[in-house]
Amino acid sequence: MTDSKTLHKPGRHPNSIANLNYHQGRKPHYGEAKKRRAFSMTNEGWEKIGDIAHQLGCSSPSDLCEKIARGQIKLQTSP
Repeated sequence: MTDSKTLHKPGRHPNSIANLNYHQGRKPHYGEAKKRRAFSMTNEGWEKIGDIAHQLGCSSPSDLCEKIARGQIKLQTSP
């Protein structure tokens, strides 16, 4: 029996090449690609914003921020 590792050089297996050509990445949700941003939060704040995002049906804290910024989720201030 022949070992498949000896038939193809690293990164040259036909299945690997097919996977690279098959996937086109995620489609942009809002018609444009997202860029990585950064801001600082405490661990407790990060955990809580993740919980809030989940409760509101957002896929991530990033998605929550996007929806707030676009007015899809309204914030209410306390008196």
